[in-house]
Amino acid sequence: MQSRRPLSLLACLVAAALAGGLVLFQGGSGPGPSRGKERVSPEAAARAGARALERKVSHEDGGWHSETYGILRPGRALTPFALHAIARSGRTIDPGVLARAIAFLDGKTTEAGAIAAGGGVLDYPNYATALAVLALVDLRCRGWESRVRRMVDYLLADQLADPLGWTPADAAYGGWGFGGSPRSRPTVGPPTVNPDLSVTALVLSALGAGGVARDHPARGRALAFALRCQELGSNGGFIFNPVDLSNNKAGPPGADGVRVRVLPYATATTDGLYVLLACGLGPRDSPVAAAIRWLGAHPSLDAPEGFEAPGPPRWDLGLRFYYWWSAARAMRALEAAGGRALLPWPDWREQISRRVLDLARPDGTWSNPVALSREDDPLVATPFAILTLDLCHK
Repeated sequence: MQSRRPLSLLACLVAAALAGGLVLFQGGSGPGPSRGKERVSPEAAARAGARALERKVSHEDGGWHSETYGILRPGRALTPFALHAIARSGRTIDPGVLARAIAFLDGKTTEAGAIAAGGGVLDYPNYATALAVLALVDLRCRGWESRVRRMVDYLLADQLADPLGWTPADAAYGGWGFGGSPRSRPTVGPPTVNPDLSVTALVLSALGAGGVARDHPARGRALAFALRCQELGSNGGFIFNPVDLSNNKAGPPGADGVRVRVLPYATATTDGLYVLLACGLGPRDSPVAAAIRWLGAHPSLDAPEGFEAPGPPRWDLGLRFYYWWSAARAMRALEAAGGRALLPWPDWREQISRRVLDLARPDGTWSNPVALSREDDPLVATPFAILTLDLCHK
């Protein structure tokens, strides 16, 4: 990435700044869930992670606040992320913690239904709002339905689509970016928004949880966006962002003699596969089949494949927790669509959960020593780990 943009939370809040010294994975920072030769179960590890998250909640305002990154310190994005993870962990959240966290989110929710700062402050309203929908649907606390309706309405209105002046000829059409203003297509000059597959996939997940119909027009628009990300890649793989091609982490854009090509990579492809399925395509539709073939040709689950060079910045290592979560989500969706026989990783549950469990820390949290995507913050890595274990074992 070339400029200092807001960093996407669920692309591990994809950082634009490069990490200082690179530290490779050495099997975690401690014995984690493995005590000697005995491994703690995924369910127990997820509950331990949820307990650790509850210990990190603020007793002053009920939110979760990063102690590592200033942009995450306000808690608007991390609070629904932590709540969503705890809700999926199998652990019953403390009622007092839940009540204070919901009050915190209510205080950050705009009249339009977005969890956002407003006033031009950099935050992640679409990520935060989508995560809040997922958490509220699971928790079903008092008043959850009215909150979810407002948030779903906001997310639908924030899609870069016809009501905001975008047309199918625009590269941004059908996607979601971080959110906030300006969202409408500018009448003069180039577009200033950067939708991507990470935000788009998460929003579609929230819309599904929030009851949006499978045939809603928003899904057809999102499908067009995903297909554009696949077309700009190669051999069925996906790129992250079709608007600003320099935003894609696998290498600079090039050409194949006919059109611009950008190197696809595994995290974008697992997100893209999920979006195709969420928009109604089936396992044997050609875009889905092509994405499965690409993943089968790039099968590593140690770290996402597709990055141009092994040297710095090591996005493959910096995106590991996000990759495991995204891959597990895509595999669950593929199975639900009847594609079990086509899985690129037939034993994906065991493969992914083993890698997650091996990196658990003695205090129940997770952290990535490669800080490129801010997964070094336990409030980022731990929710990803819990949600991944949930996808693998429920």
